[in-house]
Amino acid sequence: MSALNAAGAPNGRQQLIGDAMKLYVNGKTREGDELLMKNANSCFVNFMACVEPKMEFSFEQRIATALTRIAYLLGSMDNITAIVLVASE
Repeated sequence: MSALNAAGAPNGRQQLIGDAMKLYVNGKTREGDELLMKNANSCFVNFMACVEPKMEFSFEQRIATALTRIAYLLGSMDNITAIVLVASE
């Protein structure tokens, strides 16, 4: 299944994840959570089970934290770890 529709634009789920990621990386955790909760399969979330992305984290840490939070809030029950490596100049 492609993440893009016939016109080459992101599908609904891909757009949702991208929008939530932008919110989390920019320090808008509450807004990101609300966006995902509106579209989640589960109505109960134990927020203590996942780390909140914080602006004092490095950019890479915010991405990794947001990836695991998005997966959890969208209903994943797996043990999720995300590692983000960025080439430095």
